[in-house]
Amino acid sequence: MPSGPLLAGVLNKARAAFARLEDAVVLAALALMSVLPLAQLVAREGLGSGFPGSISVVQHLTMWISFLGAALAARSDRMLALATGSFLPEVWRAGARFLQSLIAIAITLLLGIASLELTRIDREFGDLAAWNIPVWVFTAVMPVGFALIVLRQIWHVSPRPWPRVMVALGCLLLLPLWLLTADAAAALWWPLLGLLIAATVIGMPIYAALGGLALLLFWLEGTPLSAVPGEAYRMSTSPMLPAIPLFTLAGYILAEGGASQRLLRLFSAAVGWIPGGLALVVTLVLAFFTPLTGASGITILAMGGLLLPMLLAS
Repeated sequence: MPSGPLLAGVLNKARAAFARLEDAVVLAALALMSVLPLAQLVAREGLGSGFPGSISVVQHLTMWISFLGAALAARSDRMLALATGSFLPEVWRAGARFLQSLIAIAITLLLGIASLELTRIDREFGDLAAWNIPVWVFTAVMPVGFALIVLRQIWHVSPRPWPRVMVALGCLLLLPLWLLTADAAAALWWPLLGLLIAATVIGMPIYAALGGLALLLFWLEGTPLSAVPGEAYRMSTSPMLPAIPLFTLAGYILAEGGASQRLLRLFSAAVGWIPGGLALVVTLVLAFFTPLTGASGITILAMGGLLLPMLLAS
């Protein structure tokens, strides 16, 4: 067998094995997030005391879900972005894809370096999160997640190797931005901001736009860039945030259980016969389903596959 196909086969098997491992880690984290609050409730009711530190573990697992979920989205090239890039003429789209990918990957690389610095600081201080687990064990997911996103964005730039190599080299040329002083950032503020806005308009992922803007603002203030992932860590471990992935799980269970189809049949029978009834059906179904899942985005994921064909056919 030629060495080329053999190497490609080995790489494909390695990628598939890593994808299964990645999926298993995310599922394990989500399962633990779901089980711990239930176990806490049962322990309080049955034993009179819960599990100390379990809430903190759930909050930190939310951060794992956030960054590993972003890595999964990058794996399938489904990062959230504006759709305005699709309005560009066909001949410009490849160039626009290359430009916005270059800027997004450079921003992600800078965020990864900043999060690596944050993990190093956490390890030096040796703070504990819960259950005697050091904080740096949880924050280490940030540089890992950013590294996976960088590699996958480079891979999705083009099916050909040369554009991938060019965008990787271009990112390395942008790395000196890490050394920008506050004065240099102030001098380059408007050009960099314009570049950021242009890249966002032509399809750069939203996270890169927000992360790039945060980097610029922190540069202007002369604040260490590790404060950017530090703030992400603070928000990701907020006591309120674990409700989002748990609501997502609830929405997925409802959708898989057929609740969305039953709601659609109910409202179609109730108001579908009225002129313009399809619009009423869609509005009522979404309004009814969203409080059950806690977020409109989850409703779109659960209901979109049912409603979009109906709307297109109409």
